[in-house]
Amino acid sequence: MTTDFSTKTPIKLQDVVLKAFAREYSQMIEEHGASFAVNMALAFHLRRRGHLIPELETPAERIASSQHKRWKTVKAGQREQTKTDDAKREAKRERDRRYRAKRKAAKATNPEE
Repeated sequence: MTTDFSTKTPIKLQDVVLKAFAREYSQMIEEHGASFAVNMALAFHLRRRGHLIPELETPAERIASSQHKRWKTVKAGQREQTKTDDAKREAKRERDRRYRAKRKAAKATNPEE
């Protein structure tokens, strides 16, 4: 879950901080993006100060978990639709069986048709 926050003035990093951050987190920025790297750096700093912050999900993990949830929902809908279709097919089969049995009985009692 992300929360956008803003102040009246945008957050700006000083050049020395930005260079050190880019050097320290260059691999993470390349793999996961700058926002994730900033979140990791802040989480690391806050953990050292005693905050209980769980491990952060990478953007790829978040996307994969949401796709998995979406896929489960789609599959559940497909299963429900399949059950409905099967029930309709079975009802039609039963109607056809009764109709054929009725015609066969009528033909047996009236052989001239």
